[in-house]
Amino acid sequence: MSQVGAYASRLWRERTESLGLDPRHVTLLRLVADEEGRSQLALGRQMGLPPSRMVAFVDQLEKLALLERRLNPNDRRMRNLYLTDAGRATLEDVKELSAAHERHMTRGLSQPEIKELTRLLSKVASERAPDPGTN
Repeated sequence: MSQVGAYASRLWRERTESLGLDPRHVTLLRLVADEEGRSQLALGRQMGLPPSRMVAFVDQLEKLALLERRLNPNDRRMRNLYLTDAGRATLEDVKELSAAHERHMTRGLSQPEIKELTRLLSKVASERAPDPGTN
């Protein structure tokens, strides 16, 4: 399992690099898309990143014009995160990459086998792995 996981991770990193992103950038974009307007601090906690590292990730995605920070109307010290139009378009590209990645990783399996593999991996992840929203 560890060899397949290492291979899948390396391949995913290569795929996301083709978009100029790190896998953790992709995770952050997906989390923001799931609930726009969440605070940078809350998202950093969810990803298990210290505030200084989270600031760096958000800075990088802002420079790429994929995310924007907005002041929290209830607490001006906090920043809420939103996708830009370019961020939404990039997530569409990520969906295509994800589908290609999954097809590659499951090549040779039938649809019922893929379904069973997904079920079993979900079970393993829910009982032993960290939050699937993190990388």
